Amino acid sequence: MSADPATDALGRAFALSREGRHDEALALVDALLARAPREPRAHALRARVLALRGDAAAASEAVALALALDADCAPALVERAALARAAGDRETAVAALRRLVAVAPGQPAFWFDLGVLCDELGRAADAAAALDRALALAPGHAEARLKRANLDVAAGRHEAAAAGYRQCLALRPGWYDALANLGETLLALGRGEDALAAWRHAAQAAPDNARAWDGMARAAKAAGRAADLLLARERCAKLDGGAAAWGLLGAELARGGDLPASRAAFLRAIEVDPRYLPARWAAFQYPADGVRADPAAAEAFRRQWHEGVAWFEAADLDARQPEELVACITLATEFEVHYLGDPMREAQRRYGALLERMMNIAFAGRGVPARAPRSDARRRIGFCSGMMRSHTVTKLFATMPAALDRARFDVRCFHVSDLVNAGTEAWRRHADVFVHGERDLAWWVDTLRAHDLDVLVFPDIGMHPIVQGLASMRFAPVQAMLWGHPQTSGRSTIDWFLTSDAMEAPDGERFYTERLLRLPGLGTACPPPSIEPLVPPEIAARDPDGVHFFVAQQAVKLTPVHDEAFARIAVALPVARFHFVPSPHASVRAALRRRLAARFAARGLDFDRHCGLYRYVSEAEFIGTGANCDVNLDSIGWSGGNTTLEILWHHTPTVTLPCELMRARHTMAMLQLLELPQLVARDLDDYVRIAVGLGRSPDLRAELRGLIAERKHRLYDDPAVGRAFAAFIDGVSGD
Repeated sequence: MSADPATDALGRAFALSREGRHDEALALVDALLARAPREPRAHALRARVLALRGDAAAASEAVALALALDADCAPALVERAALARAAGDRETAVAALRRLVAVAPGQPAFWFDLGVLCDELGRAADAAAALDRALALAPGHAEARLKRANLDVAAGRHEAAAAGYRQCLALRPGWYDALANLGETLLALGRGEDALAAWRHAAQAAPDNARAWDGMARAAKAAGRAADLLLARERCAKLDGGAAAWGLLGAELARGGDLPASRAAFLRAIEVDPRYLPARWAAFQYPADGVRADPAAAEAFRRQWHEGVAWFEAADLDARQPEELVACITLATEFEVHYLGDPMREAQRRYGALLERMMNIAFAGRGVPARAPRSDARRRIGFCSGMMRSHTVTKLFATMPAALDRARFDVRCFHVSDLVNAGTEAWRRHADVFVHGERDLAWWVDTLRAHDLDVLVFPDIGMHPIVQGLASMRFAPVQAMLWGHPQTSGRSTIDWFLTSDAMEAPDGERFYTERLLRLPGLGTACPPPSIEPLVPPEIAARDPDGVHFFVAQQAVKLTPVHDEAFARIAVALPVARFHFVPSPHASVRAALRRRLAARFAARGLDFDRHCGLYRYVSEAEFIGTGANCDVNLDSIGWSGGNTTLEILWHHTPTVTLPCELMRARHTMAMLQLLELPQLVARDLDDYVRIAVGLGRSPDLRAELRGLIAERKHRLYDDPAVGRAFAAFIDGVSGD
């Protein structure tokens, strides 16, 4: 038993207060004060009990009495700090804690509280010093280590922060806060796999915490783990239940090719919040399925898209937050609707005007600044794309910067993606400045503004959401687009469409809102394919008595018209075998198979005998398939571009049926340059007739292979294209 009755009484009173027996504790303290009215510790404990009862004013009076009796009374200083903090008076709380650590410097809890308060006041250096002192006194103080690591994050010291969070986890394994913060820090360091591991453990520690699954989804995306990403987004949407969470799930489902589930997620988001713009935007941009089952499905999507544009045109977008508009723009482009085959000039004009309006609202006051005089007399030419990597756009147009005389032109390339590979070097090596990164739209707006460009060229518009937004603002007096995505932009911000003279219809101007410049020949000076063909096992083991047709295009280009053509070829040529590489997504391959099989069955044909839908092959296997098939059947309505160039390099005869739009005339232009008009069909009947004729005549196929081999050089490395492009850049102005 203590020799000090006052200390014993205070101990009993303190214990009662911790048990919630505040009235009994207060009675005991008051009895002590009746005997010893100048006992500062009793006044301090009285303040504590009164504060617990909710009487802050009386508690403050008791603290003041205690400190008047003893300015260094530690319990009173603790209570003053607590009362001040509860009242929002952090300065008074910090002053009390500074006095407290001076009185009791060996107490780590006091240093910890001081560090936390200094951090809340934005005094990072003071906070770090206090927390370091707490950790020196108590190395196992997990909360102090967490706070100290948080300070490192705020200061940009991510490696130190990651080490701190790992120390936290050594002290307290499975601690959710440390795992979550570690996951965020590793993401900031660009270590996607490590971040995914941290967030996975966080989700295991808190399986009902939506934030944990959101973190896991972001880490899985950084690590390129599609299955983990989708799993985490699904879990997050169900736990969170908000429109944004459902919208994020919809976006990932769309990227994964599951358009029915994607649309369902977007509609669920709209159901949760009818005013949530991003979900409304995506819901009209994506069709109900990745494979249009019939003309009625195509018409339903067409109607959906036009109604969606009209809804946004009528909406009061000025009343919405800029962040919402940016989320729409960067979520989905109009890419899918172009595969319906409509000319869409006026529809694109409306869509382009809508995007310009949204960008003007989102980035008001951030137009191109006044141009300052330059010391460098070279004209500054920019190229902007999300496809400056191993991609069709790079294969077709990466030679364009090389056509510009670097003594006269300052070339700057802007790749709005983190994805860089060997294809990226084709742009980088011809650029004075190369900027890339998975940055937000605002960052890219500011970046393009800062580069003070004379001409800005978009190799493609409509394929990447960030580019969709950037192309809807003006960053240079002259802005042009190449035919990487061969569809008019519809924007007043795009002055020129640089097309292929050989591909464009004589009256092609009527399909564009831009001025049309016809570059010579194919409008591309792409090099021949350099990838060595690799024959897939399925092709190596093909029926030697069959006639093998390659259907090289993805499912989005294969409309029901193709089903009829293929089935008719098989009826007329029973040895016909069709080889498909339609999609990287199993669900899309399955949907296309169902539709094709139904058409074949309607003609009494065994689909599996005639057709093979392969896994998604590598690029080398794709070329190997094209090189080792007897005939390539071009897609109708949207022709093969780079695909046909790669197949013709290996001499495979290609049948095409051109239409009026430039995007349906790529292969026709190549065959005209090769002087092979016999492979260009007039209509669907002629397309079938040519294919069947080739199938029946090995000698004709061999003759055509020989002619293609002799003339194929005409299709590649065309110097006239580079000269014409350079002349355009040299002569064009914003006047």
